[in-house]
Amino acid sequence: MMTGCVSVFLDHIIVALLAPDTADYCQYLDLASGRVLVLGAKEKKQTGLSECCEEGWSLLEQEPERFIPLSPLAPQQVTPWYGEFAQACCQGVQRQELLQLLEGSGFLARFYDALACDDLLRESWRQFETEKVRAYFLTLVPAAVAVEFCDFTAQKEEALNVFG
Repeated sequence: MMTGCVSVFLDHIIVALLAPDTADYCQYLDLASGRVLVLGAKEKKQTGLSECCEEGWSLLEQEPERFIPLSPLAPQQVTPWYGEFAQACCQGVQRQELLQLLEGSGFLARFYDALACDDLLRESWRQFETEKVRAYFLTLVPAAVAVEFCDFTAQKEEALNVFG
């Protein structure tokens, strides 16, 4: 079992955990490097995947305790977040309108249309969703491993400013 501390880019974890659950690839967090390893579906290994992918599967087989599978969240895990967001982050008329948008089929399209029209609401949702994913991710990590979250976007902007 791995112990110690791992630094991870929260942005990468969010992308991995919110990926479509029908994806034909597998994702793992490498506890040694903090990077997300994306590998083509195991069944495709025999059909000529790139050498890099084969090396990744080989490493995963040799040191399984080093990796945490990052299976995408199922829709039924994420769906309650929309109502929780409306209750926690909105007030008055906005809360009522958002809760009404969440009723019936097609609620996701209506929800994201509402976000598209309101920068503050969209940013509030992004922060809410980030915290939900962060909390879920921490349940996947062994207790013996401390996690430090890094902001990829901020680091990228800093690097661009240095060269800018």
